[in-house]
Amino acid sequence: MNIYMFTVQLATWPRKFISKQGQYYVYCFVKVPNPKKGKGYYYLYSIAAEEIGENLMHLYNKGDYLIIEGKIQKSKITKKMQLNIMKDYPIILSA
Repeated sequence: MNIYMFTVQLATWPRKFISKQGQYYVYCFVKVPNPKKGKGYYYLYSIAAEEIGENLMHLYNKGDYLIIEGKIQKSKITKKMQLNIMKDYPIILSA
């Protein structure tokens, strides 16, 4: 298993859902800088559970920048790439 660190921007408002097993998750789309392909950003579906999910819901807003530690894997349901967030670190930008 490979764990990556990304600098991301929240592209959508974090939303929560509860799985059939009763687990609490938070999901949103994040923008990752993508200089190699010549495009400005690459969008990834991301998901977080438990305390990290609570942080995303209550501490961050759409457009905030974060450093995310997580792993990328193929979703079992949608068959698309998803970022599973394991830790979050806020970036404070001052004017």
